[in-house]
Amino acid sequence: MRIAILSDTHTTSLDDLPPRLLEALPTAELIIHAGDFTGEEVLEDLRKFGEFRGVHGNMDSPAIQKTLPSTQVLELSGVKIGVVHPSEGGSPQGVEERVKRKFGKVDAIIYGHTHQA
Repeated sequence: MRIAILSDTHTTSLDDLPPRLLEALPTAELIIHAGDFTGEEVLEDLRKFGEFRGVHGNMDSPAIQKTLPSTQVLELSGVKIGVVHPSEGGSPQGVEERVKRKFGKVDAIIYGHTHQA
């Protein structure tokens, strides 16, 4: 399964995303966004590509926060994946330990907020 994973886009348009990512999105079987879209149009446009899962981040509008959960557990081919931003924000220092506590038994965690790949 081809999955595109992104977070912290902090934009109002997909046009602001890196060209390499824009080329990959149409071929992805699933798109996962780990929060901080900041623009509702970005969420709407990502959904147009097909199957989409995502969570809201600390910088997202009330509309996005109402639409998307703060955490999500996906099961893909028997693998449990936790997705979180974390939506409460806070220091990027120690974020890995904080997000681990948000999930029970998962095989992997996708998270944003650090602005690092």
